[in-house]
Amino acid sequence: MKTIKTKLLKLYNASIVGVLAILGFMACVNAGCAKYGVPCAEAKHLVKGNVSSQKTQQPIKGVNVIAECNHSQTNESGDYQIKTPPRVHLHFRDPAGNYKNLDTLIEFQGETSKTVNIQLTPKENNE
Repeated sequence: MKTIKTKLLKLYNASIVGVLAILGFMACVNAGCAKYGVPCAEAKHLVKGNVSSQKTQQPIKGVNVIAECNHSQTNESGDYQIKTPPRVHLHFRDPAGNYKNLDTLIEFQGETSKTVNIQLTPKENNE
């Protein structure tokens, strides 16, 4: 009886280890770059530009510019700069919620820096 119980416990433990190993690896899929504060080895390209309102053409202060492993924020005059990998999706988010979010794909073809000026669309009252 004791040997059967021991074998069942070993089988149970092996099953748990297998499931946790699979779940652990699945959690890493599409995890992107390292978390905040950890440098990204591929972030060698510079994207800079200005974020303004599509309606008024005025610069927008405080817009979050988010890359896969880096982030920045626009200054008083709407300017930003951020280091990115050679191919990156940039996300522009207004924390005040006055403008619609914008996502754009940036690809470098041999150059090391690009200027990308963005115009955000104001949200309507019901959005």
